[in-house]
Amino acid sequence: MKKRTLHQIVSTLCITVLICLISGSAKSQCSYIAISSSNDTTIVSVTSDFPLKINTGDTAADNVTYSNAILQWKNSNTIINNLDTPTLLTPGIKKVYFLIPASEFDLFTEERKTAIKANPDLYLIK
Repeated sequence: MKKRTLHQIVSTLCITVLICLISGSAKSQCSYIAISSSNDTTIVSVTSDFPLKINTGDTAADNVTYSNAILQWKNSNTIINNLDTPTLLTPGIKKVYFLIPASEFDLFTEERKTAIKANPDLYLIK
């Protein structure tokens, strides 16, 4: 993985946000947040189609399934992928979660709401 400085990440994020605003394609409703061991925080606006962690009772399998879903989502999301956004698999990252506005959460299906509520360490509704 190519190492990027915090300055490079923030600069790229600012340029991407400006391009989205200028082009009128800023449709993000939620945020993806990653916090490093040194408490540096990366925040990226994302649409609400982010992956959910489904708890089946097999924690190890659930974690693998969720990690794979996050990587697939990250790789298919141009903004996230271009910024080389960290995940829990990135060395030095201690926490990642999605910040969901309550107004957006209210629009989700009951099934999606249930999965989100079951994983409060991964999803914060505000």
